[in-house]
Amino acid sequence: TEAALHEYTRETHEQISTTVAAQVRLAALDPKLHKKFSPFVGEAIKVSEGINEALRLLKGDGKKALEDLAGSNNLALTLIKRLQEDVANSLGN
Repeated sequence: TEAALHEYTRETHEQISTTVAAQVRLAALDPKLHKKFSPFVGEAIKVSEGINEALRLLKGDGKKALEDLAGSNNLALTLIKRLQEDVANSLGN
């Protein structure tokens, strides 16, 4: 639904902000880990932007397309959250 797609977009943007903030803190704490982490941040942002743009263009062009894109957007959100956890775990070891 339109409301669910809006929620995915909102939550994804929120998580990207959190991830970028973590990336900045990581640069100060551990440059090696920052170097490993940064490409994933960029990839996640690109995935999210691409999905959000596709959603914008496809609104009203078919329920199945929107469902597929919403699922992909959810995968991007999961990736972002997992990266945050992986970095936190790496710092703890």
